[in-house]
Amino acid sequence: MDQQQQQQAREIKDNEFNAERTRRTSYSDDDVQRKPRSSSFKDAHNFVYRAGAFVREDSDAYSPPSGPPHSRSGSGSGMPDFRNAIKAQLIKTQDEMPKGPMREMMETYKPHILTRRRQLIEDCVRDLRLNNDHIHIVEQEMRKAIQKGLAAPEESSVKCFPTYVRSLPNGKERGKFLSLDLGGTNFRVIVMELTPHQEFLMDNKIYAIPQSIMTGTGEALFDHIASCLSDFVNSREIQDEILPLGFTFSFPCEQEGLAKAKLVQWTKGFSCSGVENEDVVQCLQDAIQRRGDVKIEVCAILNDTTGCLMSSAWRDDRCRIGLILGTGTNACYLEDMENIAVLDKSDFAGQKHMIVNTEWGAFGDKGELDFIRTKWDYNVDTFSVNPSKQIYEKMISGMYMGKTSPSL
Repeated sequence: MDQQQQQQAREIKDNEFNAERTRRTSYSDDDVQRKPRSSSFKDAHNFVYRAGAFVREDSDAYSPPSGPPHSRSGSGSGMPDFRNAIKAQLIKTQDEMPKGPMREMMETYKPHILTRRRQLIEDCVRDLRLNNDHIHIVEQEMRKAIQKGLAAPEESSVKCFPTYVRSLPNGKERGKFLSLDLGGTNFRVIVMELTPHQEFLMDNKIYAIPQSIMTGTGEALFDHIASCLSDFVNSREIQDEILPLGFTFSFPCEQEGLAKAKLVQWTKGFSCSGVENEDVVQCLQDAIQRRGDVKIEVCAILNDTTGCLMSSAWRDDRCRIGLILGTGTNACYLEDMENIAVLDKSDFAGQKHMIVNTEWGAFGDKGELDFIRTKWDYNVDTFSVNPSKQIYEKMISGMYMGKTSPSL
């Protein structure tokens, strides 16, 4: 077979693969009758197709389309149904409005009332509004911080830690895996499977982390995680299976390998003692061994931004950036290895790229954002558990939004 024929064969194979991926992602999210074509799950018939994946009906990741009375959402997303609540409130308000001449009189004065109310609001939040010049300066400072982080992380507020993840998924991955996702006041234990038919099955359970554990000892935190992990694998009857586990640990870490990472500092309200500057994978492994009732080896630790990028790249091979804006905020991206100064390039011969975890929540810790910080930003920072740290995160992420409201 000559070179041209080989090229044509590769193109045909790629087209078939892309057509299969298109078919796989073309199903409607409401196609709940669709079932997995293959799976090692014993109860695969209990999985339903939602949001591009198969999830178990009694999993914390699934809500029926109709939304049962106890469900927070009728959309299946697990989020509160704000639209319906707002709509209901508007209807209720409209019904309570006076009728006849009184309503006409109120409508006459309505524009004046709204104008004054709007003016009061704008006066109150004037300092919170950014113009294009502000945004341009923030962008320039962010670029400088990232470049400095790649060259000398200890000198930059944006650390740009290497993740040791050196390639992105291509959609052909197979297997069954466990995952822990720790990044806020709740954490998830997940079991998932990637099938030969490019189908994705997932079952998970959400566990709460009490405030006393969030601010207690590190040993108590990891013992709690190990206890919940044991509860999950036994309830799913997979305690006898030896499955690789990926640990999503959404706090600033300096990685020394794919399964070794030291916590730099706690964020998001956590302040557990004895964990900073320690290998969090080893902390989890020690907690599992103390229990002795489950046998699990952690094969990788990663940040939620890296997980976001990897899962999105599995669906769309054009994806190169992962960004989180939730309880906290962070971003990662695929960088050329030659630009990452802390790496010994000889250890990665023949490899060109690596995902970099920016940890940009700390952007502003060196004063880059002082020119736009308001009195409310300073108040939130002063009364947080980690003053003068994670400035950018405190200015934009969800955990601190509620703390801004009383100041307003």
